[in-house]
Amino acid sequence: MGNVRCSDVKRRLPVVLRQVDQLGAVTITRRGVPVARIVPVDDFSHRGPAPSDETRRVAVQIRAVRGDGPGLSIDEILSARDEGRR
Repeated sequence: MGNVRCSDVKRRLPVVLRQVDQLGAVTITRRGVPVARIVPVDDFSHRGPAPSDETRRVAVQIRAVRGDGPGLSIDEILSARDEGRR
């Protein structure tokens, strides 16, 4: 993995992208402090990082709570949202 200054990225993006192809990832720094990473598409899922076990557990709990409540139509949800806005 290489480091590239933010100002270099602005001036020489094609060169930086070649570095990503060659090195696999490039860290962008501002005043020597890492601020971002550019990674090849193959290294990063378009959906973002995989959820943690804790995130999955909480999602299951949320679905369980939702399943117990009454189903609301979109019109009912919007009506509740807009109630008292006048």
